[in-house]
Amino acid sequence: MKKVLFICTGNSARSILAESILNKFGKKKFKALSAGSHPNGVVHPETLKFLMKKNYLIKNLKSNSINEILKLNPKIDYIITVCDNAAREGCPVLNYKGKQIHWSIKDPVSEFIKTKKNIEFRNAYYELKNKILKFIKINE
Repeated sequence: MKKVLFICTGNSARSILAESILNKFGKKKFKALSAGSHPNGVVHPETLKFLMKKNYLIKNLKSNSINEILKLNPKIDYIITVCDNAAREGCPVLNYKGKQIHWSIKDPVSEFIKTKKNIEFRNAYYELKNKILKFIKINE
């Protein structure tokens, strides 16, 4: 089973969505984890609400720091950054020999704060889902 670590800055929306999508559609071939370079400490409530509407299990989702994930000592095959800030910070994983990928996904939380509409969560979800389904097909 290949392990994929999704990283964004806050680990409250984009990387959580990506983790959930890959764990659902990657089934027995992939295991997704997510972390933030500067995690918020909580998953954004709109992220959880959106995932529940899509019938995802949310009970084990939490906002992790990269160091928390590294303490688990997982063998990571792919690191995928899903926000531009995290990508600019560079890969913090020492001795990482796997593949690094960057997907520039618009932050749904910042738009939600401005508009109080969750359309950006939907947009981020479908953009991530399309990329993840292609990723699965290419890497299985």
